[in-house]
Amino acid sequence: MLASRQLTVSSIYRDAWVEVDLANIEFNVKTIRSWLDETQTELMAVVKSDGYGHGAAEVGLTAIRAGATWLAVATVHEGTELRAIDQTTPILLLGPIPARSIQTAIENKLDLTITSRSDLQEAQTVANQLNRNVRVHLKIDTGMHRLGVSPDDVESLVRQIESQPNLELISVFSHLAKADQLEFTKKQDDCFCAVLQNLSTHFPKLLRRDGGKVFAHIASGDAARHNPFTQHDMVRAGLNLYGLEARTVSDIVKPALSIRGRVNSLREIEPGEAVGYNLTWQAKEKARIASIPIGYADGIDRGLSNRIDGLLHGKRVKQVGVISMDQMLFDVTAVPECALGDTLTLIGKDGEQSIQLAAWANMLDTITYELACRMRVRLPRIYTHGQVVNT
Repeated sequence: MLASRQLTVSSIYRDAWVEVDLANIEFNVKTIRSWLDETQTELMAVVKSDGYGHGAAEVGLTAIRAGATWLAVATVHEGTELRAIDQTTPILLLGPIPARSIQTAIENKLDLTITSRSDLQEAQTVANQLNRNVRVHLKIDTGMHRLGVSPDDVESLVRQIESQPNLELISVFSHLAKADQLEFTKKQDDCFCAVLQNLSTHFPKLLRRDGGKVFAHIASGDAARHNPFTQHDMVRAGLNLYGLEARTVSDIVKPALSIRGRVNSLREIEPGEAVGYNLTWQAKEKARIASIPIGYADGIDRGLSNRIDGLLHGKRVKQVGVISMDQMLFDVTAVPECALGDTLTLIGKDGEQSIQLAAWANMLDTITYELACRMRVRLPRIYTHGQVVNT
């Protein structure tokens, strides 16, 4: 490992790492909770895709300590990893799972999502075979048309669940297609409320609002903030939990993720010389080129080549040449104090300067969700709590 002149965290495995500030996760949870009526509305922390690249275990535990009461994941494997470190918090599998995985989910006390009659039949079969109580959540398609049962089928499916001694209905829920926009969100919520009203009529004391135990939830963090009428009994917070907006930098929540690497090579090149694969960048004058050991195998899109900046000693430096699998290059001519082992920031803060994932998302015509999730590929993670520490 390279020595450094800077007080900074560092991985013992590589001279490149993802840094996650858990104090910002705590802040974001508390901020989201401030949007809610805490006497009526609980918070579910969505930590699928390994916590959107931030680390599901650490983010999940931090979110629970900060006031979330549920966790949500996408796969049985994600759920079992969380259950190994938290035996009590309810964990919801947000989508359908293969029939062959249901027993594993049940054995690990993971809640199942029912999105069709076949999902329900498979869960019922395994529950009866094991003679185990199985917690199920019924997902309703209110207009996104991706997953969920028709509103017209909800009553009969609830009757089927209620008739089975080994099945326990925990919630009915849906998913918003345009969570931060009013018109279509209101249309979806109206559809959801109509379903809830029908359930109240046919199943008195089933829903929490009627004195029962079954939750109703449809809102994401964005919906909870922009359209509070969607909050119901619970809000499922994903992107806001990590301090991100889809394409912009938030002024409400704080980004938790930084990406950094140490300079592992320095060289001077003459005017007219080029760098990297296919020699796509050419020096117009004598230049000093630094390399850091991060590349597209770590989730950094090659489409960012020759387009992004890094931060070095509080100054912006240009990335140059094609981003390769394990390395990327920067023109550090304007930072003469740069030395081997110095920390270069790709995402995050350095002094008064800051670069956020939203900048990359806009360059690539994508969303921060996708870019954050890529960070779970290979870079080691280091967790801090509001300050720089040595590890």
